[in-house]
Amino acid sequence: MVVHLAIDPCSIKEMVKMGLENHSKISLVIIYGFLMCFPAATILFGSSGIDKYDHSGAVGKSIITGSMPPASGDWIINQNTTMADHQLIMNGTIQVLPSYTLEVLDSNITFSNNADGVWVNGGQLILGNASVTQYNEIGAENGGTLELVGTRLQDFDRAINAMDSTIISIRDSMLTNGKIGITVHDFTGALIENTSFIAIENQSIAASFGKNLMVVGNHMIAGGNTYDCVGVDAGSVDTLDLINNTILNYHKSLFYQNVSNATIMSNYFAQEPDSPYLDGELQFDTGCMSILLENNTISNLTYDGIEIYRSKDFLIRNNTIRDTGAGTHIEHAPIENITIFNNNFINSDALAKDASNINVLNNSFDDGTIRFRNCTGGMIMDNIICGPQLELRDSSGFTVANNSYPCKDRYPSIPGMLPACILASIACCVACIVFWRHLELHPPPN
Repeated sequence: MVVHLAIDPCSIKEMVKMGLENHSKISLVIIYGFLMCFPAATILFGSSGIDKYDHSGAVGKSIITGSMPPASGDWIINQNTTMADHQLIMNGTIQVLPSYTLEVLDSNITFSNNADGVWVNGGQLILGNASVTQYNEIGAENGGTLELVGTRLQDFDRAINAMDSTIISIRDSMLTNGKIGITVHDFTGALIENTSFIAIENQSIAASFGKNLMVVGNHMIAGGNTYDCVGVDAGSVDTLDLINNTILNYHKSLFYQNVSNATIMSNYFAQEPDSPYLDGELQFDTGCMSILLENNTISNLTYDGIEIYRSKDFLIRNNTIRDTGAGTHIEHAPIENITIFNNNFINSDALAKDASNINVLNNSFDDGTIRFRNCTGGMIMDNIICGPQLELRDSSGFTVANNSYPCKDRYPSIPGMLPACILASIACCVACIVFWRHLELHPPPN
């Protein structure tokens, strides 16, 4: 019930003046009592501002304006709607219709049936300091907009599924305990920033057929042990920036296909001792071009560090790659124009096969080396190799110069200086042959 009390300030002033002039104590008591009680009455019974709706029945606890949630079934947002400071349990789907906005602030939405969720069809969903739990997916299509800030998404099949959406912005949020994290398809711009991905079974981020995706400052820890457990899975994306992220324990940290104009900078990729899966490589498979990998740390990946297949125009610069089977693994033609510059390889090799115009310049190898097979053209110069001598097998057209081997005592070259064990073996064989020949010429007496 809302009570509206309309009091003319001039009338109050005249009443006070009249009471003072008549020196009536009774009038003064009545007037001042009225003035003191008026604000309390306004607060108690309401005012002519925004109507309050409390879905749980506690007046003043929460606010919902616009479309009201039903007692059961789907909640249709057919006007601009705001929910603040509210705890809502849904047993149906929330549907945001075209041109309307649902804004959820400081609130929690729990779905009693995991088959339900939120679907934005050409409208807008804003989640600010909110949480959504036990749901199927939050989806958007037909130009729908999703904006999440400081939001927790938990216990889901697919946290976000955006298709043909105009704006996707997820910042300062957390996604935990689900099958798939964020999927964007046919998009024109998406930002995923300062968000944690914890215990995601399959892809944490999957992007396809879009452009202008920024993934910045996120912390991602895998929760699956299948081949589909991928940190960032991108296909047919133009302009993808992956900057300052931590990506741990995935079967593939990255899996890119037909991605162009991508920057991968200042990230940390690793497998931790308690990782549920092995491998962890950054794989670029078929049709990738114009890719920069710079200032990344790639550590303890049990198969390869960076894999490049059937792609071209890569610059791999100023990275630290340690404890991988192959720091860089370049293979499967057509593959060309790969430059590996000023990287630090630790217990990792640089491998290439069936590639052309491969340049390896100014790198350091500690317990690693360069091994190329069936490659054509390029430069291998100014590298410090504390490992076996570089190997070019069935390859041609390379300029090889100014490479140094400061650890020859640990890694002697072949040929040039044979290890003592090999020399000893040869000497032993020669001695055996000589002795056998001597026995033939001078058999012992019977």
